[in-house]
Amino acid sequence: MPFANVTNLEENTGTYTDVRGYFNLSYPDSIVDVQVRSIGFENNNIQLRNAAPTNQVVLQDDRSRMSEVVISQQKPNLQARSNNNSMQLEEPEPSDGWAYYDNYLVNNIQLPDDYKSKSVKTGEVQVSFEVNKNGEPVNFKIVKSLCSKCDKEAIRLIKEGPKWIRKAKNSRTTVTIPF
Repeated sequence: MPFANVTNLEENTGTYTDVRGYFNLSYPDSIVDVQVRSIGFENNNIQLRNAAPTNQVVLQDDRSRMSEVVISQQKPNLQARSNNNSMQLEEPEPSDGWAYYDNYLVNNIQLPDDYKSKSVKTGEVQVSFEVNKNGEPVNFKIVKSLCSKCDKEAIRLIKEGPKWIRKAKNSRTTVTIPF
């Protein structure tokens, strides 16, 4: 499952799977309890063992909550770049492509408690940034704000996400994070 969220339950730290569904999680013990989450699938708590030749996690479709969940096929960043008139030729892009990046955002967002309690739960944060020579986002600017905690969450997602491909020095890109 590409860009599923993998969380170490003891330390509440984690990572995400790559485009092929693989991930690395460092932990000092030989056994670690993790939770794997992805939109449209049941959360899966599993014990990973260092001595096992492979640790495989299988996610089941989440049919119990499907009547309550609306899964949007909207991919705001992919759609924004499909119109060639609005795209800069030198704009940085995620190393795995925009479609996978939008999946990463949806699977790894952590809604702030203040935002969860609001009656209207739709909105977006737009963040502009540059990409350094190592493929890391730097020099963040909030273009469109939803709330200060949402802005911080948007920046966290971008910082902890996949690497970027820089096409030109000092070029910026803007990412839309749907909440």
